[in-house]
Amino acid sequence: MTANRRSQVGLTLLEVLVALVVFAGMSVAAARTMGLLLRVAADQGRRTTATALATQKLEEVRARPEAQLTEIARHRGFDCLQAEGPSVVVDPYAAYGYTVTIAAVRLDPPDAQPAWIVPAASVACRPPPGAHGDLLQWISVAVTFRGRPLAQVTSATLRGMR
Repeated sequence: MTANRRSQVGLTLLEVLVALVVFAGMSVAAARTMGLLLRVAADQGRRTTATALATQKLEEVRARPEAQLTEIARHRGFDCLQAEGPSVVVDPYAAYGYTVTIAAVRLDPPDAQPAWIVPAASVACRPPPGAHGDLLQWISVAVTFRGRPLAQVTSATLRGMR
């Protein structure tokens, strides 16, 4: 009888079913993890693209003639950048949009805003004399993907020394 049992080496039906259930569970978990990783990678790619587009737009705005902050330009009212947007980025990035704000710095959380940053003046290009806005010009570009904010870059240019 012992010789007979040794010749019947193999797996029972119950062992096979347990192995299949374990394999199916691991496969489902692996598929969900892979889907999550793909979504995260796609989101990070969109964030990288949004940051690059925001930086590019910021540099375009800073290169404009009205962004050149010289004393003569300021007295002639030539240094008057205007806010833009919301606008759509051209193809192949048509799903992205951008907004350019001037002299308005939004920090998150709001209580992180330093005391030396003052709100934008009511007159777009003429801050009140003596205000820090008279010395610094803030340019911010925020980029969205299908309406969802993804990136924002801000730059300050020094208007002149007193």
